[in-house]
Amino acid sequence: MRKSAMIPGHPWTRLITLEDDPDSLGCVVRIQELTMDGATADFWEVHYSRIEEAMREMEMAYGIGPDEWLDLG
Repeated sequence: MRKSAMIPGHPWTRLITLEDDPDSLGCVVRIQELTMDGATADFWEVHYSRIEEAMREMEMAYGIGPDEWLDLG
């Protein structure tokens, strides 16, 4: 399962992708900060044991609710 959310802002926009693989040991959250011209300003990954835990953390850290995620398949 993959989900994505975007948080527009100034001077950068955050693109957050959650990827849960049932064959792996957890969920990876990739956070990319984009500048106004679309270049990557920063990028990091955070690993969680379950996608529910990752979504809860993203809601607390960035205010992304369950209805704000785009399902990427």
